[in-house]
Amino acid sequence: MKYMMMFWVDESGETTADEDAAMMIAVKSWVDQMTERGVLVHGGALRSAGEAAIVHVRDGEVLISDGPFAETKEQIGGYAIIRAESKAAAIEHGKEFMKLHSDVIGPSYTGRLEIRAMAD
Repeated sequence: MKYMMMFWVDESGETTADEDAAMMIAVKSWVDQMTERGVLVHGGALRSAGEAAIVHVRDGEVLISDGPFAETKEQIGGYAIIRAESKAAAIEHGKEFMKLHSDVIGPSYTGRLEIRAMAD
C-alpha cells in the first residue's frame, strides 16, 4: 500500500546555516536509503508558504489569496510517498525520518509528520 507522509514545519523556527547543511545531508542519506530499499516512491521539499497561493470557494465564488493564513505558524514543508506493508510499517519509516531531524538539530527540535494511506 502507498502512504503519503506530510512533513509540517514551523516557519517561525530558526536554524543555523550549519544545521541546515547538516539536515540536507541527513535527509539526502535517508532518501538514498529509502530509494535503495524500494520504499520511497516520490518526495520533495516545498518552498516557503509565503510564495503559495490559496484557492478556495465561499458562497459559490472562487477566491484566490497569496500565502498561508496569517494565524497559521505550521506549514507543510515537504512530502514523501512511500510503499509500506502496513500502517505500522509506514509509521516506523516516519519515525526514522523525524528522528534524523532530532539527531541533527538536537533536543530543541519540534516537528510533526502526518501519515495517510493513499486511495488506489
